[in-house]
Amino acid sequence: MGRYESSERVIELVKNKAYEAMQLDMRQHLEDVEAATLRDAENFLEKVFAEFSANQWQIFVASLILLVHLMAGWAMYKKRLGGF
Repeated sequence: MGRYESSERVIELVKNKAYEAMQLDMRQHLEDVEAATLRDAENFLEKVFAEFSANQWQIFVASLILLVHLMAGWAMYKKRLGGF
């Protein structure tokens, strides 16, 4: 019986070591995935904000051009009416 119990104990120790190694590998994998996800998210947000800023600039310039055009049209309209 002693030999059988000793073999069971060795098997149990090997199982525990394998389980600990598997947990360590899984933790490392999850940390790697988390780091990659954060890196990808940062890159995505930087790209979105860069494009958003460029689009915002274009919208701002277009709005200014439209505003100047409307002001010029209003000034010409007022001039025809003789002013307010």
